[in-house]
Amino acid sequence: MSGGFRVFGRSSSSAAAEKPVEVTNPQRAGAAPPPELKPAGEGMSVIGRELSISGQNLRIVTRGGVRIDGEVIGDLFGSEVVIGETGRVRGTVVGERISIDGWVEGSVHGLRIELLKRAHVEGEIHHQTIRMEEGAFIEGALRRVSDEELRAAMIAVGRANESAG
Repeated sequence: MSGGFRVFGRSSSSAAAEKPVEVTNPQRAGAAPPPELKPAGEGMSVIGRELSISGQNLRIVTRGGVRIDGEVIGDLFGSEVVIGETGRVRGTVVGERISIDGWVEGSVHGLRIELLKRAHVEGEIHHQTIRMEEGAFIEGALRRVSDEELRAAMIAVGRANESAG
């Protein structure tokens, strides 16, 4: 099949077999192309909006990235941490790149931190660089960390990854 992709459909009839349907041009003629979708990223784990995770001394550790659209009561460690618009975290968040568009109660430690317009952070933010959109809310302190402090935080992430693996 050239230039298309396969879509499988089901019929309510038990005798009907799955039939591939070829879609060769999903765009209407003359229509603007759809916006480019950004993949979650290789190794990106997702905690969906219907999921709530909590536990005594809970630590979520990933070698890749994690996106939180649900609720986490515990600590997060990852190379990339994304707190989506519906995401809520109560605990420590540590990562190289952190993007917050939801709610965080606890300390945030990262190399590059981005607070989007719906971000609500109650706690200290330890950063090398920070970017904030108008509307982001912070109740706490911003602390630019030294290279040594940042290295110590990243070593902690590495140790957390090793103990998880």
